[in-house]
Amino acid sequence: MKTLKQLVEEMKAMEDIREVLEAYEEMAAEKMREIREGILKGRDYFSRLAELAEEVGADLGEVRTHQAGEAVVFISANEGLFGEIVEKVFSQFINYVKEFKGDVYIVGKVGRQMWREVGESRLVKMIELPDDQVREEGLSRAMRFLGKYQRVRVFYGQFFNIARQEGAMRIVEAIKVDQEGNQVKERNGRLGYLYEPDEGEIGRKFGEEIAASVFEETVRESQLAKFASRMMHLDAAVFQVEKMKSRLRGERLWLKKREENRRQSLRLASVYARQKGGQGW
Repeated sequence: MKTLKQLVEEMKAMEDIREVLEAYEEMAAEKMREIREGILKGRDYFSRLAELAEEVGADLGEVRTHQAGEAVVFISANEGLFGEIVEKVFSQFINYVKEFKGDVYIVGKVGRQMWREVGESRLVKMIELPDDQVREEGLSRAMRFLGKYQRVRVFYGQFFNIARQEGAMRIVEAIKVDQEGNQVKERNGRLGYLYEPDEGEIGRKFGEEIAASVFEETVRESQLAKFASRMMHLDAAVFQVEKMKSRLRGERLWLKKREENRRQSLRLASVYARQKGGQGW
């Protein structure tokens, strides 16, 4: 059985843990506030931009230069305490790649560890990006890898509100056009869109700048979902710490009461003994 001193020490440890959790929770809230407004305002725009890139990619399909097919990207995290969202996204990702034969990329050390734990023997390629920001050099490095594919499916976390974050998938279309084949197709009048100044320039725009913008926004969306999930996770942890502190307070009160009862019994026993002794004298 724990002593009163041990209970006091445990309560102090719980209070220290609570303070650390609340500090992390406040940092997550601050980061979420920084990026939430921009993400929500631009979500429809970038979703439509990604859809338009798919349509343009399909329209220019016959005149696209040879590219490396498709790749899949799983955006995870570099550290823990992000709640359930990373696991949700990983579940969708791993179900898809079971039948996928192309290249697989993972963003984040947590994702690499999860990949190993499910026993996948396929080689995956890592993309290094921080959890809390998107640096231009990191994004450029990522697009150097991903820009060689016709299509990249990105699995990421999507924010709905503080209490709800879900796994999602977005297609990033990288378009590269064969100028010579393009001209033939234009003469035959088989293009669904009219491209100005020409298909090659529009293809380059979509394949480089727009693809990079859509991927960057997807990474930011993932960050928002992760920090919202972290807030919920930490809030739940703080609640559990408070429950433990309440239990420890109850145990301390019980021990103090037991100690008071013991002392009271000793006092009564002493009084009784003196009374008995006085009667005998």
